[in-house]
Amino acid sequence: MKKIVFDLDGTLYDLYGVPDWEKKLREEKENIFLEGKSFLNKDFYEIIEELLKNGFSFDVATWLPMFATKQYEEKCRKEKERWVKENLKFVKNIYIDAYGVPKQKMVKEKSSLMILIDDNLEVCKDWATKKQRQYKNVKDNLIEILEEILWEHME
Repeated sequence: MKKIVFDLDGTLYDLYGVPDWEKKLREEKENIFLEGKSFLNKDFYEIIEELLKNGFSFDVATWLPMFATKQYEEKCRKEKERWVKENLKFVKNIYIDAYGVPKQKMVKEKSSLMILIDDNLEVCKDWATKKQRQYKNVKDNLIEILEEILWEHME
């Protein structure tokens, strides 16, 4: 089985485009993970369908806000889960953990190939191994990255 693991904030969801996002997190405002715009569009869902046909499964691995109270972490967890369930119906597992937990430790169900798509290059580098765990840093076009994965791993 081949797996793609998506980060959320800055990768599929534009948290950083929410006005005063850092202040809102520090003040523990509700619904911040529902305010921003999605990077998803028709092309995204079409390439996901092709990847599914070619044996890929999908997970999400995302962090909770830094220095948040347990109560706020739980609210944020629910917001992120809601966003994933509404926008990423094809996702098999949702892993949400404390800020800074290595994503390779978060993902419980392993696969022979696991590709992390994340906007944080350091997180990507920590994820990588020689064969099993690869990454794509989403500084570029998300659709192009997904198409590249499809072409590299077509059955």
